[in-house]
Amino acid sequence: MKGLLLKDWYTLTKQLKFTLGLLVVLTILPGYSTVSFALLYSAMLPITALAYDERSKWDELAAMMPYSVRQIVAGKYILGMVCLVGAVLLSTVVQGIIGLVQKDFAVQEVLTMVFCMAFLSVVLMSLNLPVMYRFGVERGRIVFMVLCALVAGIGAGFAEPLMGLLERLELGIAPFFVLPAAAIAVLLISMEISIKLYQKKKR
Repeated sequence: MKGLLLKDWYTLTKQLKFTLGLLVVLTILPGYSTVSFALLYSAMLPITALAYDERSKWDELAAMMPYSVRQIVAGKYILGMVCLVGAVLLSTVVQGIIGLVQKDFAVQEVLTMVFCMAFLSVVLMSLNLPVMYRFGVERGRIVFMVLCALVAGIGAGFAEPLMGLLERLELGIAPFFVLPAAAIAVLLISMEISIKLYQKKKR
């Protein structure tokens, strides 16, 4: 499993140096739109890695290696979660520092937004990966763009109303526990679907 993750990470860092650097910058900038975009794109990096795999005929090579279908598919999900969690942690630390400097800065509101967008990013990744395994990256790219537009629109259009609703409900720190649990459940379901689709594709 470690070898699969390193292979994907080396591929991404070699091919997307500028993009990864830009994501780090967007993650630490204050504001809903920049952080939201960074989180969404971080969760989509496994699809980029999957595209490089298809282009280089990696599946044919992987069939000759001691990797199970579950390991190959799970590697992409773990890659996405590592990138997303890294972006969330970096954004959380930076927003906390900003909150200390600007005493009127609504830290909890921003952090709640970060966790909500992270959850939407997980949902987007969970929807896209099975599609990519079923249709391939090239044909699934249209579905990918449509889903990105929908999720980005939801995030941009409902971010502030959602924050207001959460404040009125006085949920406190509940979202910081509920959303990760829900994200894990969505990921596990999606991964099982992707495994079955990958197995069917290889028959």
